[in-house]
Parts: sequence; structure tokens; C-alpha cells
Amino acid sequence: MFADDEVQTEFLNRFWKEFSMNPLSKLKLSFLSYWEILPKLYVHFTKSLIDKKYCYEGMAWRNVASTLESNKWFNHFDHIVFAGFYALTKSEEVIISTLVKNNKASIYIDADEYYINQKLHEAGNYFRKGINQSIKNFIGNDLTTSAKTIRIIQSNGAMSMAKDLGFELIERFENKPAEELSNAVVVLPDDKLLLPLLQILDKRNIPYNPSMGMALSAFPILSFIKKIKSIRIQLSNTEQNTDSILNNLFDFKSFSSLFLTTQNTIDDLKNSLLLPTANFKEEQNFLLNLLSQFSIPNIRYQKQVFNCILNEIKLFFNLIERYDDNLSITSYWTLLINHLNKVRIPIEANEGEGVNINGFLETRLTDYSDVYIANLNEGRSEEHTSELQSPCNLVCRLLLE
Repeated sequence: MFADDEVQTEFLNRFWKEFSMNPLSKLKLSFLSYWEILPKLYVHFTKSLIDKKYCYEGMAWRNVASTLESNKWFNHFDHIVFAGFYALTKSEEVIISTLVKNNKASIYIDADEYYINQKLHEAGNYFRKGINQSIKNFIGNDLTTSAKTIRIIQSNGAMSMAKDLGFELIERFENKPAEELSNAVVVLPDDKLLLPLLQILDKRNIPYNPSMGMALSAFPILSFIKKIKSIRIQLSNTEQNTDSILNNLFDFKSFSSLFLTTQNTIDDLKNSLLLPTANFKEEQNFLLNLLSQFSIPNIRYQKQVFNCILNEIKLFFNLIERYDDNLSITSYWTLLINHLNKVRIPIEANEGEGVNINGFLETRLTDYSDVYIANLNEGRSEEHTSELQSPCNLVCRLLLE
């Protein structure tokens, strides 16, 4: 991601030199044939998108950059400030530099000399080239000159790490004013640490402000829904005793791990699972009615998870009902679980009300007095989808207007 152009060129040259060594295997020939037709595929695909007034993100950026002089949309603003942007694409550089040249925009960057002035630090590459190399505002020398207290705490495993982080925060911030908590940040490279950390903080009423999302699959309620799926499919495909099937679901000592409380008795809940349905639409109503038997949790993030489950089930139904009336109940459950497995929940919070909890990539442009970093030496980092730094809907609007 941060490699210099020279490094990328060297890598490509080495790749093709090694690739071209004879004899060419069947796999290499197939690879070359694909690259021969790729330009034609690209041209036809781009033309097809333009004809239908569609675009993908990179295409939108290129079109905005190439039509910037005639694009009147930016005239809606007296002046535009780009603050904190540094890893710019070629199209972004063209757009921003053109606006700066025409006195329509200003750039502000925040960086430390330690990274900018030493070429061995890849994090400074984008500050040393392109449009950023001439920008000198907010360049400080804080990393090596200001006093810092650094402690390293040994933890065995992810759950232990989350607990240790929680206890450290409790010891440091319990009964402290909100302003002091808002100057602290916890950096989690793995979003699986978020849930156990929140559970510990909730027990001592330590307010928090997570900005990172979390996979729905990490929450116990999705496992509960998967058990419902297994039971419903087993009940429809076997003559096995219903009690033995149902008991597979209710092997929990309580529903506390689900963050849910049932409004009915366990027996009532079990009996509702026996309700027959004739098609996937009735099965959808069954599932929503079943979940309605639970009380919505009081804790904020747990309430968000529960509401997200309900909304995603309804959204999924809206997507499939228009396409296939003959969808089997088994297929409905399979598709629904696949859909829910891919959902990520933005844990909502009110800014400035507690300890900040960020994913690793979110900390690049932030500044805190107290920083707690979970282990980064496990060979993995948070799941993160590549996104442009400017809103895609804005770029698409510029393209299509």
C-alpha cells in the first residue's frame, strides 16, 4: 500500500523476468491469454456502464478528474478544505491540485517529522511525494521530543488481552469525568476483542465510544438463530422425536449469553418452534414472531445488535420475495444465514461520552493523551474493506449530473 513507485517498478520487472523463463507452463500460457483479452474486456465493460449511466468508484474518480474544468458542481462552495488526506490516488491528486491552483481549496496535513524525514519509514512515503510534499502545515516533532510513559503488559490469548485492557481502563478511569475518558483510546487490531471488552466495561459502568464496526457473526444471538435453522430443517425432514430435537437448542443454562430475556416460558418457546409453515414467506413470519417473544436488551450496543438482526431479516426478505416464489424453506434458511454472516454492525455511540475504541486503521489521523494498543504480533489485523477517502456517492453524483 505504501510502496514507492520505484519499488513497485522493481517488483514488476522481477516478476516478469521470472515469469518469462522457459518453458512456459500451461498455467502461464493461460495467464498470458487472459491479459491479452483484458484491454478489450475493459473497453467494452466501460462502454456498457456509460450507456447505462453506471460506474464503479475508480471510474467515477477518473471521470470527475477529466471533466473538472467544465464541472460546475464545485461552484456551490466558496472554499473547500481537505484536512487529513495523504494517501491520494492519481485522480484525487488531479482534482485537489486543480482546485488548489484555482484558489478554490486548501490542504491541511498532520504528520510527524520522524516519519517524513526518514525514508526507511513507509508511513511517510505519501508525504514525501506528489501534492503533499509542498504542504508544511501541522508538521510537528512530537514523537521523539515529548515525554511518554510506555508499559508493556503480558497477556495469554485474545480473551485474556480483552480482560486486561478492561481492568486497566477501570483502574485508570473509574469515576473520572467524561472529558478525561474522551482523551483515551483503545486500539483493537482484531474486532473479535470488542465484545468481551464492552462486557467488562459495562459491568463497571465505564462509558465508551466505539468507532469500529463488528461482524454480526461474533454475537451469540446469531448462533441462536443458526440453532433455530437446524431445528426447523430437522423437524421438516425427519421422524425423530421432537423433544430430542428441541432439547438441542435449549441446552443453555440460561439466555444470559444471548443478552435476551424471554417474555414467555421456555416450554412456550419450544412449542412455538413446532409451528408448521407451507413456504418461505410463512417461515419468515415465523422467525420474526419467534424473536418478538424476547425483550429488547437495555444496554445500548446489545439493543443495536438485536434491532440489526430484525432489520437485516426484513431486508433480506424484501430482496428475495420479488425473485422466486418457489424458494424452498431450506434454501431460505441457507441464504438468510449466509446474508447474516456477512453483516457488520456499526456500534453507535455519542462522541465525547467515554473511552474511544478504534480499529487499527482508524487511528492514523487521531491524537490522544492515553493510548492502549492490543497485540499486533499475531500475524493478523482487523478485517477492512478498501474504501476511497472521499464519499463515493459524492463522486457518482459529480459523474452523473
